[in-house]
Amino acid sequence: MITIQKGLTNSTIFTLNEKITLTNPNIFIEFYSNQDHDSKLMWLNNDISSNVTRYNQYDIVETNSEDVDNQMITLDVATYDYRVYQTGGTALSLTASDISVVESGMVKVTGTTSTPSTFEGGQNEYTFE
Repeated sequence: MITIQKGLTNSTIFTLNEKITLTNPNIFIEFYSNQDHDSKLMWLNNDISSNVTRYNQYDIVETNSEDVDNQMITLDVATYDYRVYQTGGTALSLTASDISVVESGMVKVTGTTSTPSTFEGGQNEYTFE
């Protein structure tokens, strides 16, 4: 299981090379929410592993400023299923004809989601963060 902490850069380890069948594939990850059944896709394009034949390491940034081309994503505190795909194309899509799963598992997102609460009472309006 992978753990991602909200608001931080999270170093994540995968074992992708043993199942990759394409030459120089593009790699992306799908996060499938077990709560609301939505999917989010993100490119994994900067492997920082010191030994890529044994493992693959990526920094995934959980942030409010999502940029899926640069490994920055916004996730709710929840559990997700994940699938890592290889593709020979450049489309970030689950419908591309040349994609295949190279790893799957679970992700747990921890931390706190800051959602301001608003109270309207009388003539004043208060926001609590």
